[in-house]
Amino acid sequence: MEYKDYVIEVEQDVWAESPREFDNVGMLVLSHKRYDLPNEIHFNFSECDSWDEVEKELRKVYPVVIPVFMYDHSGINFSLGGYNPYWVHASWDAGKVGYMVVDRDELAELGIKYLSKHNKEKLNRVLEGEIEQYNQYVGGDVWCVEIKQDDELIDYQGGIFGYDEALQSAMGEIDCY
Repeated sequence: MEYKDYVIEVEQDVWAESPREFDNVGMLVLSHKRYDLPNEIHFNFSECDSWDEVEKELRKVYPVVIPVFMYDHSGINFSLGGYNPYWVHASWDAGKVGYMVVDRDELAELGIKYLSKHNKEKLNRVLEGEIEQYNQYVGGDVWCVEIKQDDELIDYQGGIFGYDEALQSAMGEIDCY
């Protein structure tokens, strides 16, 4: 696309780093027989016979334990706490795949001493953002942007989550020139 005498080229970032490698508040503890999903605390699922047992074990260590559901239909998508409303048409393609947990140290870093209603809402916004970013990653919604002028490369950015964000980032850079 052309913008203020510059050309913006947006391409899918095939070398994007998983956002689960970033500094996250929540840790994913997932298991699925067909997918290699993050199990960031190396929980041994084979020691439990049900999701209820897994949750019980996790609650012994973590003050926050939230179910994670996955929809598997022409791609995969994750949701915190329950089924995503968009999955209603094909709920048979969705189910629980684990949990997102938060330890006391991460809560302290956020300034959360007690899980009041306000703090739960604050924490939930952060964790929903982490799941959304992971959804973008697994869905291939991570982009590289090249900014050119007269066929000369002026700037390059990679690892931008969300196509619209990639365009906005490029236009913001151009506005700064």
